[in-house]
Amino acid sequence: ADLPATVRQHLPPLGYGQGRARAGTEPSARCIREGGSSGSGAGPEEERGLEEEVGLESSTRSLGDVGLSRIPRTAQVEEVVAGPAMKDGPAATEAGPEAAELRAVEEEMRRDQKMALQTLTETGVLGPKNPRQQHNLRLRSVYDQYAWDGEPAMTSATTEYVGTLDYILYSEEKLQPQTILSLPEFSDIANFDPRQTEMSIDEASSEDPPPGWGQEPAFADFCGTWVRPLRENDGKFHHFLPSREFPSNHIALLAEFTF
Repeated sequence: ADLPATVRQHLPPLGYGQGRARAGTEPSARCIREGGSSGSGAGPEEERGLEEEVGLESSTRSLGDVGLSRIPRTAQVEEVVAGPAMKDGPAATEAGPEAAELRAVEEEMRRDQKMALQTLTETGVLGPKNPRQQHNLRLRSVYDQYAWDGEPAMTSATTEYVGTLDYILYSEEKLQPQTILSLPEFSDIANFDPRQTEMSIDEASSEDPPPGWGQEPAFADFCGTWVRPLRENDGKFHHFLPSREFPSNHIALLAEFTF
């Protein structure tokens, strides 16, 4: 916004491929050189300074701050994003301008979610219920009668959580499930870690040495160092995912339907 009008009129609009500047090929600087002799009236030194300033400006402005903010909130942007470009790390940094745009999209989504949650926390939910947030889809879970009490006991088993997280929903008016894939029980998942010992010392045990057990080597009643009892090492055999039979931390669900 601080650049002269004669310079701004030669700046190309920010778009794909301009989120990160490359040495010697700044599109903004190239346009200034092509249009500088026709109307800028600046000398060679001034043009070089303007090129450096504009090149730096175009390289520091991110798509999340400039490009995406120009898209109206009501606009429908049809786009499918897939691949490892959304990941963090050196691979995403070197993936090119497409990765920079994907990161900008992700950053803006996070900002919007944070602002929405902050607004709800400060003001609460006001007004009547919005009928547009209701649906008339008559959906049913295909595994809702798998266990005696409904859904299966678990579809994920990790050290943080064991329970049901995954569902297959279908329109019960038009579809009829024929078969579903059986799921393993928690005891069916067996993991074996060859790096761990089968037994380990029970550090939580409060068992004390028996009377007369000396632990001081300088005395005649020295019996050696008292060791707490052993217990089965939970790290050797456990029932958490992933495992050799189930390479994901979620169990696969499968159903066959007839129309």
